Amino acid sequence: MEAAAAAVHDPATAETRRNSPRSGGTKRLSPDHPLNSHSQEMGTLETTITLDQLGTKHGTDKASGAHDYLRAYDALLSSRRTQIRHFLEIGVKSGASVRMWRDYLPRAHIFGVDINPKCKIHEGDRISIAIGDQADPDFLRSVAGGGKFEIILDDGSHIWKHQIESFVHLWPRVAPGGLYIVEDLQTSKASHAKRYGEGQTETAAAYFCRLAQAVLITDFEADQTEDRARTSLWRSVEKIHIGRRYCIIEKRPPSKAAPM
Repeated sequence: MEAAAAAVHDPATAETRRNSPRSGGTKRLSPDHPLNSHSQEMGTLETTITLDQLGTKHGTDKASGAHDYLRAYDALLSSRRTQIRHFLEIGVKSGASVRMWRDYLPRAHIFGVDINPKCKIHEGDRISIAIGDQADPDFLRSVAGGGKFEIILDDGSHIWKHQIESFVHLWPRVAPGGLYIVEDLQTSKASHAKRYGEGQTETAAAYFCRLAQAVLITDFEADQTEDRARTSLWRSVEKIHIGRRYCIIEKRPPSKAAPM
C-alpha cells in the first residue's frame, strides 16, 4: 500500500515513515450493526464472525472494501484460529489491524512492531507494542523475547530491502506449520523504485518468486553475494501462496523432513 510514508504525522523524525502503513481505507460499520455489539468473550460470537467482517468493523484497509486480503487469510486460518497463541505484525499505525487480529484469534497474544512511539497507545488486552526499526535485525530478533510465532505479518515500510531482510531474519522464529505473510508487494513495480527501492536492484516480489522457484525445483538459484544460511531457507518452506499484492510462506510441519 502506498501510504507508508504519509501515514505518520510527526515531522520531528523522517524515520517515522517506516513501519507505519495506512489502515483507514475501508468504510466502518454503522454503530447499530450487529457486529458492533458482539460479545468479547473468548469462543462465543467471535469465532463465528469472518476475518473480513472483523476487518470492516475495525476499519483496516486489509478488508474487502480496499485491498481484500482477509478472505484469503480466513481460508487458511479459520480452522485453527483458536489454536494460535502468538501473532506478530510489523506496522501498527492506527491499531485497527492488531485489534482485528486480537478479536479473530481469541487465545492469541498480538505483538505489534512500529517505529513511531505514538503507537504505544494501542497496547491493551492481549496486545503488546514494541517500538523499533524494521531495518534493525537485532531489534526484530528481540521482539517478544525471541520466542516463536505461529503467524508473522509484514505490513511495514514496504521498502524492498526491508521486506526481504525482515523475512530472512524472522523466518527462524516462525513455528513449524506457521505462516509468514508479506503484504503490498505492488510496491515492487518499477514505477515505485525511487520510493521503495533505495538503490536495490532485486525487488521483494522478485525475491519471493525466486524462493517459490526453489520450492518448485528443490534448488535455490543464489547469486554470489548470498551466504549458505540464506540460500537454505527454502528447505523449511512447505508451500507458498501467491495472491494479488501479497504472498504467504508456509513453514514445513515438524513431521516432514527437509528435502536434500
